[in-house]
Amino acid sequence: MNDQPADQQEHVGDLHHRLIGLLLKGGGLDTVAGELAACLGRPVLIANSAGATLAGQLPPEAQSRFDELVRRPTRDNRHADQSLQAYARRARLLLVPLLVQNEVEGLLVTEASQPEVPDESILDQGATVATLALIKHQAVQNAEQRLRRDLLEDLLSGERWTVGRLTEQARVLGWQLDAKPVVVLLDFGEVRRYSLNGHGPDQSRLRWVREQFLKIVQQALAERNPDSIMVERGDGFIILPHLPVADVYQAREQAKGLVEAIAQQVRSGGLNVRYTIAGGGVHSGVEGLRHSYREAQQAMEIGARLLMRRPIWFDEVYLYLLLDLFSRSAEVHQWFNRTLGALVEYDRRNKTQMVQTLEVYFDTSHSLQQAAQALHVHPNTLKYRLQRIKKILGQDPFRGENQLQFYLATKVARLLE
Repeated sequence: MNDQPADQQEHVGDLHHRLIGLLLKGGGLDTVAGELAACLGRPVLIANSAGATLAGQLPPEAQSRFDELVRRPTRDNRHADQSLQAYARRARLLLVPLLVQNEVEGLLVTEASQPEVPDESILDQGATVATLALIKHQAVQNAEQRLRRDLLEDLLSGERWTVGRLTEQARVLGWQLDAKPVVVLLDFGEVRRYSLNGHGPDQSRLRWVREQFLKIVQQALAERNPDSIMVERGDGFIILPHLPVADVYQAREQAKGLVEAIAQQVRSGGLNVRYTIAGGGVHSGVEGLRHSYREAQQAMEIGARLLMRRPIWFDEVYLYLLLDLFSRSAEVHQWFNRTLGALVEYDRRNKTQMVQTLEVYFDTSHSLQQAAQALHVHPNTLKYRLQRIKKILGQDPFRGENQLQFYLATKVARLLE
């Protein structure tokens, strides 16, 4: 900056004082982005560290390059704050990280031009003030988030306030609870467990994953269900979709469509981390929300135990919940050993998947083609396995009343793994 002409240095210094003055008068990120855009003569974007827009904008083509830039660290399995400058140069963007306590909390971005040195100085000065505005923005956001989280905790736990008082408080926040019949939970705690199990406590990675999820979920809700309620909690989010339909079946299908849209956004966004998403049943009123919340928690727990890698709904895993209670008695373990024990032992000794084959064949209603496709084997291979299963068990599991007990036994087997 010392090599710049004196008039350029004076211009940059004036910009800094002007931005500080605007901030002291109550301006925020929008003000900073607008002033920088006017000074540079082209659009300026202020984003959080995950790339979500906080203020300003970029032209569509430049925005696409920026979106690609912030997705790169996911594919390369690096932190979001690594090599951003190098990536930005290749994407023909000027980028200055906004640092708060040595952590990248935001990004100041514009398109690169020739020559770039004056632009870089302007962005550097803008970044100082933008960081102050970002800290102010985060403080307001955190206060609002705490208020929303505390109210949702009271709403779902029912420990402090009456239903009437909770409903009134919800209205103050603009929440219309009468069209919120189901609770959806999203959890990415596996990222934390991965970080702590031999890989070091990687808080930057966890924070970046949270911001990416926040960006993806907010985008999906804005496009599909803008009146939904979403609150951060622990290592995930609680979502109350807005479903103003009287029919339970329609509400359930709309909720499932929204969850699938979120899952699709995660896939298309290149966020290659494990997460769990689960939903409760469809109910009505505040008590119904609490009931749906407890069901979503149960669905998430059983889905994690069964290693399900798809959205989990309470009504789809209810059988497993019943079997889980059922399978805790010694009598059930004896029944299971008499029914499927020989096949489980065969799999253990030979490292085969005969129990899984049996379960899939039941689940596909004895369809040879569908079961073979699900198991990724040839139908002739499946025929051989089915005959082998009968021989190992010493009876036909597909005959008469045998089917019910063997079908249930395959489900119990998953819970006992």
